Amino acid sequence: MDSWRNQVVPALIACAILGWATPARAASKPPQVGGFSFDLEVVVAGSPEAAFDAFTLETKEWWDHHMSASPKELRFEPWPGGRFLEVFDDTGNGARHGEVIFAERGKRLRFTGPLGLSGHAIDLVCTLDFEPAEKGTKVKLEVRAAGEVQEGWAATVEQVWRHFLVERFEPYMASRKTPARAGPAATVDRLGWLAGCWQGDSGERRYREQWMKPEGGTMLGMSRTVSGGKTVEHEFVEIREQDGAVFYVAKPSGQEGDSFRLVESGEGTAVFENPEHDFPQRILYRLEADGRLAAAIEGTQGGKTRRVDFPMRRVPCD
Repeated sequence: MDSWRNQVVPALIACAILGWATPARAASKPPQVGGFSFDLEVVVAGSPEAAFDAFTLETKEWWDHHMSASPKELRFEPWPGGRFLEVFDDTGNGARHGEVIFAERGKRLRFTGPLGLSGHAIDLVCTLDFEPAEKGTKVKLEVRAAGEVQEGWAATVEQVWRHFLVERFEPYMASRKTPARAGPAATVDRLGWLAGCWQGDSGERRYREQWMKPEGGTMLGMSRTVSGGKTVEHEFVEIREQDGAVFYVAKPSGQEGDSFRLVESGEGTAVFENPEHDFPQRILYRLEADGRLAAAIEGTQGGKTRRVDFPMRRVPCD
């Protein structure tokens, strides 16, 4: 954060706008009311879907301004009603910087909120469109703001967004390890990084997954969720090679099994898909740089986009 202050705007303005610190204001002085707008665009490497995923799910890797010096999480929940959320620590402290009001993967993300101007009577509506381009994806940003607007804010907010898109997001996409599309030669052996035991917590619920190493064209796994000292959910999973493809066959809590085909795989990345399934239609695993496992299920349910995340850490297999 400090390095950006030196490069983009004077330190005082940067701290006020997107350094995430709110200056003190005289309570008796009415705010200046106004508005501003601007548009920016940049072409980044990768498909529109890859750019959308990197913007929303890998935000922490390139968004370099936070309220916490070292946040545990910084990401979007890419569905209507989802949050732009910063999690400070394991105790639940954090901040909500915005709310998603429109999400269509690979096409458009729109969110509203004060962002770094939290505490001021201002609302920003930010729309990002992801369009195929000759050398990747054109990301078009539209910002519209109304409410309390102080002198210099419009120019500074535009400078900060230009920093995010041009100086941070574009280089990140250029160096990002793009998951390979899983083709006929896909094998279970490519998923060996998933083997072992993983555990996560959500309130009183503790979930755990255990995976055997690939062998004989299969990986076998199981999961269990415990709450209040009782097992409330369990699942048996087989990842297997079949007819030149790889399938994720899940049998949750004694139900009939459902198959999801591996459609993307790479170093530390696997995406399984079944468009005909009720929910979810996609199952995702991604190994983070710090060794954590980001698992998620997503899809459409009741006409609404939904995503459930299961962040986990590697634990001993007792």
